Amino acid sequence: MKRLILLLPIILVMLTSGCSIPGFEWLTGDEVTEYEHDILVIQDLRAIPDDVSPGQEFKIISYIRNIGLETIPQEGDDGIKHVDNKIVIELYDYCRGAFEIVGTENKGMKCPGEPKIDRTSGTASCIVDKILPGQTIEVDWTLRANSDIKVKTTCPVDGMKILVRYPFKTTSLTTISVMNAQEMQRQIEEGTFQSRGSSITAGRGPIKPFITVEDQQPISQGSGSTVISLQVENKGSGFLATPITEGEDSGRSSVILNNQIEITMPPEFSIADGGDCNFQASQGTYKPKDPDGIRLIYGKSPKMFCSMAIKDNITPKEVTLHATVDVEYEYEFRDSVMVTITPKI
Repeated sequence: MKRLILLLPIILVMLTSGCSIPGFEWLTGDEVTEYEHDILVIQDLRAIPDDVSPGQEFKIISYIRNIGLETIPQEGDDGIKHVDNKIVIELYDYCRGAFEIVGTENKGMKCPGEPKIDRTSGTASCIVDKILPGQTIEVDWTLRANSDIKVKTTCPVDGMKILVRYPFKTTSLTTISVMNAQEMQRQIEEGTFQSRGSSITAGRGPIKPFITVEDQQPISQGSGSTVISLQVENKGSGFLATPITEGEDSGRSSVILNNQIEITMPPEFSIADGGDCNFQASQGTYKPKDPDGIRLIYGKSPKMFCSMAIKDNITPKEVTLHATVDVEYEYEFRDSVMVTITPKI
């Protein structure tokens, strides 16, 4: 009992950190390795000054850093295809009326890209083509407090808000162990058979897709099929920012569209005939069958199951196969800074 009590803090740290610890695979059956979640971060956000007089100008200064190992947006043939391939840094809630942005599109902002000030919607955005690994960019907005303010005012009460939206693609990999039926029977009879879990590597990025083998492994080739599942989790500090339908300007929701996710199974597997499967084959890969896509509920999707047939041409005694899943998405996170107008007495 004392040993179990001593282990509990270690177990809790492991489960909350997302890292794998050798020797503790018995807790879940699978050994899961996860890389960093957030890729772009707001390194610093401040107002200078943050206490102003009516009519006084001030700046909102933000520093956006790429802490990942890839240029954002990702480049090459494996880059983003199905979402907007730009980075957006936007001041969107600054209490118009109490404050106004100074200047036009070419003034009132420091933007290492394309500045866009929309006075109708009250937003001021900086559209950036790319941020290199380890690079930090500065985006500033110059505002002026209303000269008619007569009482001390903090507006909005929860601070002026900026958002950062960027595209990303995450790839995860799961190992699947398959054993020849005769070899499995021999090991069982000799008492040498040992079950094992998958090795799951969840790639970089805040949205993590996980393919899980639901059956005991190694899977006997003689069983003819196995059940796998797909689950998607939001491990970052923000949320999905992909519209439910293409061309939709509002109503952004935590939904991954079918064309944004792709599952690749080893050629030794195929969808089992007549099986109840939430995936459909598409040019050698699999995609969610639900036309509305995959919805994340409290940061996690329901598990989607599929019975996969095992082909009978696997000749080795035991083989380790690999299933991959790619997901493309836009991700958004936000921060705020307080500014107070203090009239002179």
